[in-house]
Amino acid sequence: MDTDDYRYFRRAALLCCLALVSCAQSEHAKAICTATPTGLQGTRWVEVDPGGSQSPVSLDFAADGRFNGNSGCNLFMGNAEISSTSLRIGSVGSTRMACSGSMEKEYRFLSALAQTRSACQTSSQLDLLGATGNVLWRFKRRE
Repeated sequence: MDTDDYRYFRRAALLCCLALVSCAQSEHAKAICTATPTGLQGTRWVEVDPGGSQSPVSLDFAADGRFNGNSGCNLFMGNAEISSTSLRIGSVGSTRMACSGSMEKEYRFLSALAQTRSACQTSSQLDLLGATGNVLWRFKRRE
């Protein structure tokens, strides 16, 4: 085997190892998220990284499927359709204050709520997920 063949073999082996590690991490991430959205009733959440001096986004679910919280500036509330496999946010009502520096974040969050199709919940974290399983917003449990 010459030097070029050896380098090719090493690169191929490295790529295979990286692919296996990536698959193992993906499977691990799937295994961690075993709770269904039905477990959301009665839980309270606050965003993981509020960024800067803005108020953190919060989201609380009542036992009857209603939800409310703070979108960074305004208070919001609504009803959710929660099943064992999906989470759909119905129409959302909110107060209408204008806050400097947080309106863009609020718009992004309310848009994320509208796009939510499911949730991934662990004992300490909640991810709102879009139609393709992409994370729209991440929360941590609030006491």
